[in-house]
Amino acid sequence: WNLLSTLKTRLFVSFSYEKYLKFLTDITKPHITKHGYSGQNEEPSDISSLRSWAKSWNCHELNDECYMNEITAFNSFYYDNNEAAFFDFCVVMRQIDETIFDEIVTGVTTNSTFGRRRNFLDNLSCSLSATNLKKLLESALNTTNILTSTERYNLMMAMFFKSAIAMETTLDFIDEN
Repeated sequence: WNLLSTLKTRLFVSFSYEKYLKFLTDITKPHITKHGYSGQNEEPSDISSLRSWAKSWNCHELNDECYMNEITAFNSFYYDNNEAAFFDFCVVMRQIDETIFDEIVTGVTTNSTFGRRRNFLDNLSCSLSATNLKKLLESALNTTNILTSTERYNLMMAMFFKSAIAMETTLDFIDEN
């Protein structure tokens, strides 16, 4: 696990990153095929742990099946108010549409009781949309909203570590402003 995280960090902005993602798919796909994305009642903890690990790394590769599984759980939470819904916030934020992204940014910057606010704040910078990321940066720097200075700092720092797109958008934003 630590080795894969180290590789991800080191290869993040290199040409080898695509090979790394392919490698992740190759080692996680057999486990996903056998155990699926969703847990079963009363399954052994080692299977649950393996599923969680394989799903997490498989989703890093932007696998469509993984995304659909996560967006289904997100929709259950967001539209049906299902607080028990479990999903990977970062995976969902990567490809979420602009309208919902805007609703979430507005929610976390204006409402301290917004559902799972902390999770959203930690993962909004996972978006792969430069438009969404620019709006997030604008919100992070808007001192009239309810974000604390620590939350602003954490949002800005996350922009440098979530994706190459987030980093590039942040650097462009700094240049423009």
